[in-house]
Amino acid sequence: SLKLLCALSKKAEYFILDEPSQYLDQDNKQRLATLISDMRKEGKGFLLVEHDSSWLTGEWKKYEMHCTG
Repeated sequence: SLKLLCALSKKAEYFILDEPSQYLDQDNKQRLATLISDMRKEGKGFLLVEHDSSWLTGEWKKYEMHCTG
């Protein structure tokens, strides 16, 4: 989405993204994965909140939250 691209174009060292792949088709999820991967190679940091992390490439530290009760 345009808002997502605008956010990623900022001169920041760290990005916090909530469901960045929501509403993206598979091709655009791949483009987003490539963009984030390239930015990580440049030293940028990311915290992603995702329900579906299957589109992510590379190594990530993943923390999962589960609700019980």
